[in-house]
Amino acid sequence: MENQIRAGGLAPEAEVNVAMSVPVAHVMRTYGVHGGERQLGQMFRHSVGSSVTDYFVFLYRDDVCARYFSGIAGLKFEALLPFRARQFPSLAREMLVLLLLLPVLQVRMMGVLRKSEVKICVAHGLQAGAACWLAALLMRDVKYVYVHRGTKSRAGSSSIFKLLYWPFNVVAGVSQASAASLQPLLMRGRVAVPLENGIDWEELERRASECETQKDRPFTVIAVGRLMEGKGQGLIIEAFARFKSLANVSARLIFAGDGPDCTRLRHLASERGVADCTSFLGAVSNVPCQLAQSDVFVHASESEGLSNAVLEAMAIGLPSVVVEAPGVTECHVQDETGYVVSRDIEALASKLLVLSSDSDLRDRMGKNARKRVKTNYSIGRNVARYHALYEKLLERT
Repeated sequence: MENQIRAGGLAPEAEVNVAMSVPVAHVMRTYGVHGGERQLGQMFRHSVGSSVTDYFVFLYRDDVCARYFSGIAGLKFEALLPFRARQFPSLAREMLVLLLLLPVLQVRMMGVLRKSEVKICVAHGLQAGAACWLAALLMRDVKYVYVHRGTKSRAGSSSIFKLLYWPFNVVAGVSQASAASLQPLLMRGRVAVPLENGIDWEELERRASECETQKDRPFTVIAVGRLMEGKGQGLIIEAFARFKSLANVSARLIFAGDGPDCTRLRHLASERGVADCTSFLGAVSNVPCQLAQSDVFVHASESEGLSNAVLEAMAIGLPSVVVEAPGVTECHVQDETGYVVSRDIEALASKLLVLSSDSDLRDRMGKNARKRVKTNYSIGRNVARYHALYEKLLERT
C-alpha cells in the first residue's frame, strides 16, 4: 500500500469514508489567521460528523488563532509551548529560535501524541515538520504526513531537507506545483503527493449575497493578501498606474490585507500618481463583500502553494489577471477563467484595459471561474483527498 501512496494513487474526486474513528493531529506554526489557518479551519468544519476526529496543535500560544478555532464544534487544540512567538522578519531568524527550542518542542510533541492516542499526525510546514521529526523517527505506531504549503525555491532546495522528510510516511504539497517542487528532495523511490487546497464556496456565496450593492461605483480592481515582500503588490501598483494612463474610465485599486510592506506601497502609489484612487483597507473581516463589489481580481505573488485568495475570487465570480507563478497558474484556464500574464507591467496593464472595456467578457470569465472552483477546488474535494490518504495509511497498519 505504501507503493500506492508513493505513486500518488489517491482518488481526490471519490467520497472516502475512513472505516473507524481516527484521531488525527494537525501541527502548525501559526501567525494569527491567514490563508493556511483559514484553509485548515474550513477543513475541520467540514470533517465534523465524519469518522475522523481532528486535533490541532500550535507550536506556540496563539490567542488570535485559538479564538478562530474555538468556533469549530468538537475541535480540540493546545500549544506545545505556552508563550507567544512573534512573526520574525526572516525565516533565518525564525529557524535560529526554532533550533534552540527544538528539543523541548520534540519531546512535548511526543507527549501529546501519546496522551491523545493519535493514529495519524499531519505536520503543516517546515517548523511543524521539525517539531514532529523525532516522533516520526521513534513512534512508528503513528503514521506521519508532511504537508508543504508553498513551492520550494532555490533557497529551499538544500539536501538537508532529505533528512527532514525521511521519517515521514507521506510527503505532500498543497498543489501540483508544490508537490513537484518537493520531488527532488525525496529519497529514491518516493513520490510527493498533491493534496490541493479547497474552499467553502457555498459559504462565500452566502456571505457575498448579504452584502450591500454599490451603485455607480468606478471600475474596481482588487488584490487580497498580506502586504509583504514577494507578494508583488508593487508590480500591481505600477501596472494600475499604467492602466490609468491608458484607460478612459474611472477606476480604483483596493488592497485588502495588512503587512510590513504597507508604508512602502503607499509611497509607491503616491509616486506613481494613483494615491487618490488606491485604498489600503488593512485586515478586513468582510473579504467576500469586497470581492463582490469589485470587477477584477489581480494577483502577482512570486510563488504560492495554492492561493486561497485566488480561489476565493474565482468562487465569487471575478475574472482574474494573475502573474504566472507556481501554485497560482494551475488554478486558471487561460482566456477562459482569467488571464495569466508574465511578470511585466505592460502585460498586466493591457489585460486590465481589455477587461475594463468589456463587461460581457468579465461576466463570462467570472462564471467560468466559479464553475472551475466548484468542480476542482471545493472544500469537500479537499476533505476527501485527506480522508483518502488516511485510509491508505491505515490499510498498512
